[in-house]
Amino acid sequence: MKQRIFSGILTGVIYTYLLPMIFYVPYYNWTYARDNGFVKWVLLGEVVATGKGFAWPYFVIFEKPKSNIKEHFNKSMEFSNEATKLRNQGQSFSTINDKEMEKFIFLNRKALEEALLIDIEKLNNIHPNFGNHFRDEYIKGLQLLSEGYDKHQNQELIQAQILLNNWGDWYSANLENIKTRNKTEVSVKSLEKSNSEEPKLNASELDRYSKILKKANEEALNQSDIIELRSAISDYTNRTSRKLTKNEYDHFIGTIKLSNDYLYELGTSLLYTWDQKKVTTTTKFDELYKTMKMIKIRKEEKLEEDMNTLAAAAKNQTAIKAQDGQKYEFSREIILEHMKQNELSNSNMDKIQVMMKEFVEQ
Repeated sequence: MKQRIFSGILTGVIYTYLLPMIFYVPYYNWTYARDNGFVKWVLLGEVVATGKGFAWPYFVIFEKPKSNIKEHFNKSMEFSNEATKLRNQGQSFSTINDKEMEKFIFLNRKALEEALLIDIEKLNNIHPNFGNHFRDEYIKGLQLLSEGYDKHQNQELIQAQILLNNWGDWYSANLENIKTRNKTEVSVKSLEKSNSEEPKLNASELDRYSKILKKANEEALNQSDIIELRSAISDYTNRTSRKLTKNEYDHFIGTIKLSNDYLYELGTSLLYTWDQKKVTTTTKFDELYKTMKMIKIRKEEKLEEDMNTLAAAAKNQTAIKAQDGQKYEFSREIILEHMKQNELSNSNMDKIQVMMKEFVEQ
């Protein structure tokens, strides 16, 4: 009797093991071929996958389920796109309030959480360098964005913007090939990949560099000015035994050019506003205003002052009160005068950019 009971139990255990094995052997073979490719499966995968099928109880109980790459990727993109829409929303001259900014940061952090669950090598298997760009530009950009807001570090926010733009350029260029599983990678020249530190000019180099930049905001630079500036940058590259990285170039030029572009668009918007007697801003100004606010290149009080100046232009006021409490004359002619000064500064920066590019690594 006992032997019959034991035999029945043993038979049940064997069937409980064998019946699922009939399912798990082909299942593990299929997933191995799907994840690693048919050739790898033929060479070794059949043995590995079949072995997993025989040992199915261990893998069912102890093996953690693999993350769904497509699901996590799509969720991350959805959070990121929603954050971008939030940042770009609104009519002309609108800004992100504190509550919207909190949501913007929250969405980017959710995008990062989903991105970190993705197997980079499996993305590389889908398309050449897909995972590398995703890790080095998209994930790194989101990390810098989060850290930049936490630490109030402007440079991290600028670097994050550059990396995320690089990712967007590469992904857009390769999206069709990714969808069709075409293994050809479309190369996109990176705008910025270097993580080098801010350039450390010595006293002599900084003296010449600072003096020429100051002059560039006041009067037209001549050839001797460009030669003097070139000597400062040349001394720096000779001293460091290398050319400027693109990151260093951005430190020298990027934020200054961005500020100049913003001020020019502010002047254009002020002129339109004065003539039409209502706040009228250019599309470019709207974009730059949000960028200046987000990466904090221009102080908050100065941005508020810009808003007040636009409101004053709409009323054709003859004087405006600045943040320092002082009153200043204001007129259409003064707006034009500032625009001409900004044009001069931009013209000088163009000369400086041409010269600086001689020293940037290709």
